[in-house]
Amino acid sequence: MSKNLPSNSSLFASLLLILQFFTNSNGQGVEATLEMGKAAPQILKVSGRFVPEAVLDNKLNFSFQTSIAGVDGIADRITSIELYGPRGEPVSYRKLGPGEYLASGEYERWTYSVDLKPLRQANAGAHITWARGETGVLMMADLLPFKQQRSSPRIANIDLILPAGWRAFAENSPDRVRELVFEDLESAVIPIGPGWRSIAVSGTPGKLLLSGDWLFTDVEASRFVNEIYGEYRHLFRTESTRPFTVVLSRPGDNVPFGTWYAETRGRTVSIVSSDMAFRTQSLQRLHEQLRHELFHLWIPNGISLTGPYDWFYEGFALYQSLKTGLALNRIGFGDFLATLGRAHAIDTGQGTRAPLIEVSSNRWSGRNTEIYARGLIAAFRADIALLSESNGRVSIGDFLGEIYSEHQHPAPSTDANAAIFAAVDSRPGLRKVFDRFVRGKESIDLGEINKLAGIEGTGRGSQTGFKVAAKLTARQKAILDRLGYNNWRKLSREQK
Repeated sequence: MSKNLPSNSSLFASLLLILQFFTNSNGQGVEATLEMGKAAPQILKVSGRFVPEAVLDNKLNFSFQTSIAGVDGIADRITSIELYGPRGEPVSYRKLGPGEYLASGEYERWTYSVDLKPLRQANAGAHITWARGETGVLMMADLLPFKQQRSSPRIANIDLILPAGWRAFAENSPDRVRELVFEDLESAVIPIGPGWRSIAVSGTPGKLLLSGDWLFTDVEASRFVNEIYGEYRHLFRTESTRPFTVVLSRPGDNVPFGTWYAETRGRTVSIVSSDMAFRTQSLQRLHEQLRHELFHLWIPNGISLTGPYDWFYEGFALYQSLKTGLALNRIGFGDFLATLGRAHAIDTGQGTRAPLIEVSSNRWSGRNTEIYARGLIAAFRADIALLSESNGRVSIGDFLGEIYSEHQHPAPSTDANAAIFAAVDSRPGLRKVFDRFVRGKESIDLGEINKLAGIEGTGRGSQTGFKVAAKLTARQKAILDRLGYNNWRKLSREQK
């Protein structure tokens, strides 16, 4: 499907986005025009309609996303809403609450404006639409309305009209007009503006977009993406050719060193970050950010598992990112243990404990840090159980690869917790760990860790830490080796 570009195309650079599957009876579609004017680039004018009307059970509601990832007030940016009936007549409406409107009668078309200025919440830039200066990111999920329950797939046919000189960077698209297909409107992320530097990441189907100056070079950032993506491609045994984009931007002025937020939505990694105080620290932090976020291209974004299982795809991603850092010699085993020690201190410091699987249902109600910490410790304990049970032949990385292989797209949609526990139940040692620390609410037993892996607990409470025991058995040494204790020696030998 194509549309004629506006006659005043000399004033605007245009991008036609075509998203298919409007005949999908389980989804809801949108046809819309999004226009950013030259005089007011931080105001986006939106007009459109829902299609096909046959799938819309609720003819009167008009709703917008109100919050995501702990960022509230998203719908407050939308103003000047107008609804129109089949003959173009205005249809009145009343506001039911933030982002919720009820029309007085059936409507066919709508228009409104969106303020694109970044919200004051520091983490907002990684999760919602924004525009600042000559850069911006459009996230279709918070820009376009919906009628049905949010569980329904949303797809769209969109005309995006940008000021002259602006570009749009969309999946499968160089910086020119062409037809595009997004699998789901919820995952559609489009960086815009002339302020991005676009770099192809060699050896991968990805590109890197950067804005501003950093203490690291563009080449160094691209090399990090290449080596980390390569590690995960090997871990998940996939040679996927699907494109992905890493978007790296600053959160604004007067932001403290080390502040950063990130999200991987669909095939787009968005990292909003300040530099660290020194170049070496900035390089280390960037590698850490990329190790965690690129993991999400596979889990959860590459699999067909559903439901609240953040404990798994966040906690286990954090753990695997640490092991990847060890494998690439970006961190030492002391750093690995120090991170685990901090997580264990958070884990044991919980006043009222609940099963980790239940905590995932309340992630954005103050439980985010707990999910990361307890998920990380559960993954560590699960890794030791697998290594011990298999005499070092099977690690948590192998288990993650099996989960991905079994449920990668386009596998049928499956409840995540049920699928993960089914895979766990065939391994007695792993099942015991999950029963106690995921389905149950225990803290890990430091004595067990020491007995199996030769890693001792030190200190108490907030001062909890881990260290390698002075005397080790042959079995403990073997497990420590598989955890990454001697990676630096192996890499040193390879580099000679």
